[in-house]
Amino acid sequence: MTTTTKIQKHRLAGGFEPLAYTYVDQFDHRQNEVMDPQSGSYGEAQDPIDADYNDELESNGYDCDHCTHCGSRLSSGYLYRHTSGELIVIGNICVNRLAFSTADEIQKAHRENRIQQGLLRGIMNASWRWRIVGEFLQQNAEKNDILEDMLNKLAKYFSLSRRQIAFARKLVREADSKQALAAEREAKMVDAADWEDGRFEIEGKILSVKWKDNDFGGSYKMIVELADGRRCWGSVPSKLGDSEVGDVVRFKATFSKSNDDSKFAFFKRPTVSK
Repeated sequence: MTTTTKIQKHRLAGGFEPLAYTYVDQFDHRQNEVMDPQSGSYGEAQDPIDADYNDELESNGYDCDHCTHCGSRLSSGYLYRHTSGELIVIGNICVNRLAFSTADEIQKAHRENRIQQGLLRGIMNASWRWRIVGEFLQQNAEKNDILEDMLNKLAKYFSLSRRQIAFARKLVREADSKQALAAEREAKMVDAADWEDGRFEIEGKILSVKWKDNDFGGSYKMIVELADGRRCWGSVPSKLGDSEVGDVVRFKATFSKSNDDSKFAFFKRPTVSK
């Protein structure tokens, strides 16, 4: 069976059934950056996809860079398992379709959305004030779910408060700032060396610490950024259990370069000598 045929059943035209999917995990490969005033560097960590899940996707002919349902490119999404056993990726927008019972209900929602868009255009044509607000929200709705919700409320109630409008502009400024910082870091990474596989010692700053469940209960995972900008993800060593975001740590571990990003690595069996 070709990959194209396999993907088809996960799309509307191929008989997509929302109830046939079970949530597994989620990931975020975006560089959601903020300024660290102490070091003057940027970095709030991404949440990388688990290496085993990534290998499973690739073995089935899929990848985490595209929504299996619609085919659009994405940098964050959700992992779902189909009743056939296949692990697939569904993007943030398409995941809303899993709230429906059948593909027919999804088609109905599309029709209702077109009607709503028609109503919104009518409101914008009737009022120059709401035209400015409506166009602003339409241009930026994809940057934050709250902005999309405000756009829907404007179409339904023909009104938004000044406080809501000010908040919307703040959300857009923050989103644009994060995007600019991400581009700046990407330019910096051009000169950084690629990760090499093997066991060795590194030193870096903790960007995030997150609890991850597993079959054995779970453990804390952390993302560490080295001085040259490279990052790695793995379990927090027991001797570093009290460490916090922003701390500089040194440890030895076994590193494996990511298949998707040569500047990112996964590590396991970390140890701290002192």
